[in-house]
Amino acid sequence: AQYGYNSLQKGGHIGLQQLSALAATGRMFLGPNKTCKFVVDESTYQTALTSSAFRLLDNLDLTSGVGQLLNETVQAHHKAYKTGTSSLLFLVGAWSKAILECLNQGLPFPILVAVMSEGLESCIEAVKTQHILIKDIFKKVEYENENSKTLSANDLFKPCSSYQPKVHPILMKPLLPIQQQKSATPTSYPLQSFLGAKDSSVDSVVQSLWSVSLSLKHGSGFRTASFQRKPRLFHSRHLMTPEESQDEGPCSSILQEFSSASATRTVELTCIRILGEALSHGNKSAMKLVTEAYKLQHPEAFDAAQRTLHIFNVNKVVTCCLPGLSENHSSVSSGYVTLVSTEKAAVVKRLQDKDLQILLISGDMTEKYRHLGFDGPSNMKTVAGSFDGLEASLEEEWLNVTTEVLSQFHIKIVMVKGMVSPNLVEKCVSLNILLISCVKDNVLEAFAEATGAVIMTYVTQVKEYCVGHGVRVDLWRTDNDTVEINNQAVIQIKATEIPLITAVISSHVISKLWEMEDQFWTCAYRLHHALSEQQVFPGAGSIELYCLHHLLKLQKLDSTPKADCNNILFPSTLSWVTETVSLYRPIVLQALANGWTDYLSTVMFNTGMYLTELEARLVIQHHLQNAGEASFPPILARRESIDWCNRGQLLDVSSEETSTAKVYDNVTAKLEAWRRSLDLVLLVLQTDTEIVTGSRTKPSVTTEEVTFL
Repeated sequence: AQYGYNSLQKGGHIGLQQLSALAATGRMFLGPNKTCKFVVDESTYQTALTSSAFRLLDNLDLTSGVGQLLNETVQAHHKAYKTGTSSLLFLVGAWSKAILECLNQGLPFPILVAVMSEGLESCIEAVKTQHILIKDIFKKVEYENENSKTLSANDLFKPCSSYQPKVHPILMKPLLPIQQQKSATPTSYPLQSFLGAKDSSVDSVVQSLWSVSLSLKHGSGFRTASFQRKPRLFHSRHLMTPEESQDEGPCSSILQEFSSASATRTVELTCIRILGEALSHGNKSAMKLVTEAYKLQHPEAFDAAQRTLHIFNVNKVVTCCLPGLSENHSSVSSGYVTLVSTEKAAVVKRLQDKDLQILLISGDMTEKYRHLGFDGPSNMKTVAGSFDGLEASLEEEWLNVTTEVLSQFHIKIVMVKGMVSPNLVEKCVSLNILLISCVKDNVLEAFAEATGAVIMTYVTQVKEYCVGHGVRVDLWRTDNDTVEINNQAVIQIKATEIPLITAVISSHVISKLWEMEDQFWTCAYRLHHALSEQQVFPGAGSIELYCLHHLLKLQKLDSTPKADCNNILFPSTLSWVTETVSLYRPIVLQALANGWTDYLSTVMFNTGMYLTELEARLVIQHHLQNAGEASFPPILARRESIDWCNRGQLLDVSSEETSTAKVYDNVTAKLEAWRRSLDLVLLVLQTDTEIVTGSRTKPSVTTEEVTFL
């Protein structure tokens, strides 16, 4: 090993310069209007299309130590959260430039590290109070859903003083407040401000209740002969007599349960739709698939008393990419959708519309496969130079045993995590047995849960209780047509009440197909994190703007004179440190704020609402100056859009939805992106020497002879 150049030279800190240069490549990944980049390999001329930070760094040849650290940080964050990598990459570059400016002013390293870390943690503690609870969103949707139903119900049901009408509680409950509001001040929740519900939805609900009531009363014998001769409208208060209203029986409770579940389901799906749109960040088509997957995963309504939505389980979701089809064919399906060869598709045609047995294998399905940790016999000796005949006989014997086991237990579908022997595939095709290889663990677990199968390692271990039942296989269809792509057919395997859902993603452009898959998983994990944490942050830069206000307050507090600390153990030693930190703290805090200012101005510029980043910076500074005279109101970050967002929402919505569109961010993913980015910058800052290892010795070069990208 040899010691390389010092990282701090006349031109500045080399590691921070490298971070800043690498992070600059992802500036256009911020905001909803992302710009894709082509990464071209000069040796093979292969091209990759990227629109996210983790894909960009994954396709770059990062040979420097700083580049590898950056790539590992971004990949680790993506593996944990699947979102926030573009913000992480940008903040790494922004804070690297800010610290470089501090170094040019002569600020000491320890003070930079201490104050930057302290300032970020202070901002994180401050913004934690600005979260929005999911149950609050649900309450608002529920309130406005009842209000929208009351308006149409008010036209259907007229007040009658002769008797107390029997109207369903969900339609009757808000009638009194609405009548009182005619002379009172309008409520703070406008009807169409957040929900956008239509009165026609109530008509369908009332029609459903009427039809269910009619069928129940016909079948239960509750009506008299006169009623049978003369049909009447049962759910009109004008046509119902007091005797009928008292003689309800069990029909009323059934109707209440039906309508209550229907109303709860409507509120739940409306809340998921609104939450999904706010978390999509412009990826409306991907989030639409996610919300459809949520509906399939949770077909039943949740308990409205708990005010807690179902958790979206991303472990029960897989994707299937179909190149060659248009994007309109993208959809979600229950079960497992995959591509198979035409020979296997012929087997599927012979097995469709039948209840089949299934076997699940966790390893490879080959004769030579042994599980991890297997120790072979140690006393074997080589007695011949060629084993071709022996290997062929062992392979043939293994094939016979395997097919015998499959036939003995009437197994028609085998899912294998690893690879499958080609010879076994040929034999199984002749026996009408479908073999699916390279199946993920969560798919095997889902089928094991739904069919009662036991995941096995070897076929020879299979017993009767290990086989699953009730599986069906069919050709996957779109618009009632089967799909064949490059001599491959798309099939669908499912079972009763299987929790697995497949998102089928299609596109004519193969490179775009992988980007669409990444966008789907990003949206899926955003919804998953929001429902798991039961809280979100207001988006569109509101939280970053709140941090700027908070740092501005901290700078003003540092500028005010403080009383002497008499309880210090070593005043002669610590007084100098305290005075030095107090002297440089405003400068370091301003450097931290500059990173978020760069972030906000870049996002604003990328939305297309501003001609230059300078114009966006002027708007931010104007807002900070106006709000600097008084304390920053938390309601601005929680309930309202900031001034520059009023010129146009960051979401790509139509003009009708512009006033109601909102943007949300995940709480933990955003805060961890801040922490990881600053930790990486401070780690590189404290690295003063690069140690180069290897057998080849390189000539020493000066800094002026090196070009850093």
